[in-house]
Amino acid sequence: MKDLASRLKIVRGKRSAKEFAALMGCSMQTIYRYEWGDRVPDERFLQELAERTGTSLDWLKGDASDHIIPEENTSPPKASPSAKQYRMELEARLEKMELRLESLESERRELAAENRRLYQEKEDVLRENGLLREKIARLEGELGRGPSHFDEHRNTRPSENGPLRPRV
Repeated sequence: MKDLASRLKIVRGKRSAKEFAALMGCSMQTIYRYEWGDRVPDERFLQELAERTGTSLDWLKGDASDHIIPEENTSPPKASPSAKQYRMELEARLEKMELRLESLESERRELAAENRRLYQEKEDVLRENGLLREKIARLEGELGRGPSHFDEHRNTRPSENGPLRPRV
């Protein structure tokens, strides 16, 4: 990883991190993290880096046995994308992000509807539970068992006979 980080620094050369990030279409923070070895670039990033700078992909990955220094030092660097190309790339990325945002917003609406439905189901279950408790209490009262454990109005004073003892 450190080997790759040092190679990325070599490829960047005298360019500022801001210029290099613009060339690669990422943030300066991403460039710094790659160069410090905090993160490892993915295959797509390395491939684009090789294409845009004229550097050997094998050399970047460390696969080449000879340590070829990028041709950037011997010949003028490849021109960065023109302002028009850069703008078009940004517009394409913006369009993708807008589509993704619409998708996420749609998903959020679906989840909110599901949440409302589940809340209503919970309320219905609680209401039914209350009705069933009342019915059990009424039936136990009719059978002469005395107050039910489910009767909310039962007398909760301690018994004169002392605490309840478990049946054996």
